[in-house]
Amino acid sequence: MPYSERLNEIRKERKLSLAEVSKLTDISLSTVTRILNGSGYSTSFDNYVRIATVLGVSLDEIAGLKRAESPTVDDHVQTAMTNYAELLAEKDERINELKNERDKERKEKYKVFIALFSIVIATSVALAVDILNGHFGYFRY
Repeated sequence: MPYSERLNEIRKERKLSLAEVSKLTDISLSTVTRILNGSGYSTSFDNYVRIATVLGVSLDEIAGLKRAESPTVDDHVQTAMTNYAELLAEKDERINELKNERDKERKEKYKVFIALFSIVIATSVALAVDILNGHFGYFRY
């Protein structure tokens, strides 16, 4: 489809008259008419940019090039929610890892405490036995 047909189709969708396009683009009515009627009139690139701007379309659309769909707000929200859910899952995994590391550290500290406590108890029992037997190191009772 030629540029002129595409532009005219878009202009009609926007419910704009040739005079309105002329006024909004600051291009003479005769030039706008020749461009949009496809009379083989050659115009400057600037005129196409002005008309495209007024019609709210890109030059790619006027040229008939397919554009990739721009993501909608809903697409961005969906992506953000997916990313947020992934971050929450990662956070929960990391928290569990840290808890496991903390539990391991606590177990190791507890083992050391039990070992030291066992030494203290064994020493205390040996000392009590010595005292009960009447000898305590160098001193005798």
